[in-house]
Amino acid sequence: MKILYSRYNIRLIFELFFIIFVGLFVAKAVLQTSAMEEKWSKALILGLIGVTGLIVIPDQEKFLLYFAAFLLPFSLSFNPVYIERNFFRPVNGFEIKAFDFPLAIIIFFWVMRLMRTREKIQLHLCITLPYLIIFGFCVASLTRVTALPAVKAGVLFLVLKNPIIFLYLANNLSERRILFALIGVLLLNGSLQSLIAIAQYAKGGPIGLRMLGEMDNLYASKSGMETLSRMGGTVGHPNKLALVLAFLLEVNFAVLFLNASTWVRWIRILPILLMLPAIILTYSRSAWASLVLGGTLNVYWCRSKKTQQKIISALLVVGVFSTVAGASIALIPSVRNRLFADDGGSGDLVREELKIVAKNIIYHHYWLGVGLNNYTSVVRKFDNSTTGVTWGFAMPVHNEYYLTAAEIGIPAAVVFVILLAVILFIHIKIGFEDKDKEYPYIAIGFLCGWIGWAFHHKNLFEYVFFQHDIWFYLGIILALKNNLQE
Repeated sequence: MKILYSRYNIRLIFELFFIIFVGLFVAKAVLQTSAMEEKWSKALILGLIGVTGLIVIPDQEKFLLYFAAFLLPFSLSFNPVYIERNFFRPVNGFEIKAFDFPLAIIIFFWVMRLMRTREKIQLHLCITLPYLIIFGFCVASLTRVTALPAVKAGVLFLVLKNPIIFLYLANNLSERRILFALIGVLLLNGSLQSLIAIAQYAKGGPIGLRMLGEMDNLYASKSGMETLSRMGGTVGHPNKLALVLAFLLEVNFAVLFLNASTWVRWIRILPILLMLPAIILTYSRSAWASLVLGGTLNVYWCRSKKTQQKIISALLVVGVFSTVAGASIALIPSVRNRLFADDGGSGDLVREELKIVAKNIIYHHYWLGVGLNNYTSVVRKFDNSTTGVTWGFAMPVHNEYYLTAAEIGIPAAVVFVILLAVILFIHIKIGFEDKDKEYPYIAIGFLCGWIGWAFHHKNLFEYVFFQHDIWFYLGIILALKNNLQE
């Protein structure tokens, strides 16, 4: 058995498996894509190039980890089962994302390594147990949903991937160099998405990246007498792009306080210079507010920790953020209009009406909700708003906490809030750590990203258990926690 699971033989088994798989896949894919859209032919070509390159790369697992991180903001996916709907629903089939392919391979590597070395797995039960309780509520809530088994399986597949993601990262980022390189990939993502958003603004429309998740048309919002076109990159909706950029900006702010050579110091400023104008172009007011909230705490904590100058740090931080915010409002008319001009009721009024409907759903289905992924299917039955809001805007409530309670029940929502509190506590504990000169700053950056995220989701729905980026970030912090305990 030891011979079978040696490093050389694991790689040999993997490469033989890939050769067989690629042969079968190519034969089948060529037949299928000949009758499908052009994008799938392109995807097949890119996939084959990637697989060929993977076989000759020496450290395949490390490369795939970076590649998985790189794919996080790209909405490139394939649905072997898809049900057309005439209303919005986040999951309409069984979705396989581009991110899933490198994830599956690195999990395979990990499992093979565990069989060979019998190394201990850090389960982080303070995080994993609440998440699995929520998963149990998700399963139970689906008994109330009328949908194909494949759709329900697709929903649970998305939810169950997240603990796999953060447990893999928590147990496999023991090398400081790899961890910082991974953060570098995330900041590269933010820079690339920012460049795409700026290109969309310059062109005044999409730039031809629909295959990677770009929306067919720019999202528009009324602002006084004008209509603002809002950029979404390849993430899709501008609010989602704003959420990604706000989180990564917090991480980038913290990275500025790490000791580094002169050229690295200049390079780590570049993502900020790209992400700041891009987040303005999303015109997401909640993201702006969350960035100021988290960024103020972030820069103050990092600077005061670095210099031990608490009062001066507070004055500098308040001065800088006030100056930047004031200059943006004074010098950029579209920002001023977005904040203060009439939005035609598309903002606060609609959100408050949607909350009334969500509260009515929670009142009638407080234990298990109306079922995960089922909110918009039944929302009009519970519309007791004064304007009948869901008959003109049949979307989920723009509040992640209300949405969680409405779909999977109040107990699950309470567990979710407890889970968020535990996550924040872990970050705070690492942030106050003194025995390491780098990890505390990283934890502070991610903490302020989470604080902004939690604030932003008071006015945004995202279906957090269907998303993978936030749980990827959590895995990095759990790895920091492990490394500090060793």
